[in-house]
Amino acid sequence: MLQTQGLLNTSAFVPTPLINWPLRAANGLNDPGDHGISNYVDLNAGYPNQLLDWNCGSRTYDTNTGYNHAGTDIFTWPWSWYKMDNAQVEILLHLRARSYTSKMGITIEVAPPQVEIGMQCM
Repeated sequence: MLQTQGLLNTSAFVPTPLINWPLRAANGLNDPGDHGISNYVDLNAGYPNQLLDWNCGSRTYDTNTGYNHAGTDIFTWPWSWYKMDNAQVEILLHLRARSYTSKMGITIEVAPPQVEIGMQCM
């Protein structure tokens, strides 16, 4: 109704991902935080060292051979080894996600977000 009356500008809305956060604290974990993010999707198709994350920053990576990081790197924190050894963080995978597990943490890759053409970073 607001849209048809011209009172709601839908062009300003950013689409919301159709997935939930892929981690949650296990039952009984009473930490204020249980994870961190080390890198985001590289939204700049150029390479090498042409980086653009979701926040117009450079918290991502690419390689000389043309690979642009296509996932979000998530790790357990603080006390990563303790949390892993005691199964204090649970992994919840979306059907389209691929999971790669290592001793240092977890990388979950999903389809990269669509970026609006003409996105401007200040």
